[in-house]
Amino acid sequence: MSEDKYEDDEELPKKWLSITQACEYLQISEQTMFRWMREGKVSYYKVGKSTRFKIDDLDMAIEKVVGKTEGEIMSERCGVCGNSRLIEGTLNSLGNVSFKPTKTKFWVWEDSTVPVYAKCCASCGHVQLHADMTKLSKLDK
Repeated sequence: MSEDKYEDDEELPKKWLSITQACEYLQISEQTMFRWMREGKVSYYKVGKSTRFKIDDLDMAIEKVVGKTEGEIMSERCGVCGNSRLIEGTLNSLGNVSFKPTKTKFWVWEDSTVPVYAKCCASCGHVQLHADMTKLSKLDK
C-alpha cells in the first residue's frame, strides 16, 4: 500500500533537483552551472556520485541589482514589514551617529564622516539607517 503512495509524479516532493533540472530552473547552460559550482556561487550537495540542488539554494545564487529609482522607493518602505509609514528621527549615542568609509579618495579636503539618519516603522518598530548619499558619493572611489 505504501508503494503506491507516490505512484503519480505530481505527488512526489520536489526537494532535490539534478544538474539538468537546476539549469532549466535558472534558465542557464550546464557550462554556466559548472562554472558557478567551481567559483562557489551556488551551493550543491553530493549524493554518492550524483550532484543535487535545493531550490532555495538556487534562488540565493540569483543577484538582484537595484536601480536608483527602485532604491529610492524602497528606502521609503520598512525593510521588515513593507509599511510605508516611516517616522524620521535621529539615533542618539555618545555623539552623532555617522559612517566613515574604510577607503576614500586619496586627498579629501573635508571630514570623511557621513551623517546617518534614522527612520522608524510606525507599524512594527523596525529602525532603518540611511546615510547622506551626496556626501558618500563624493568620498567613494
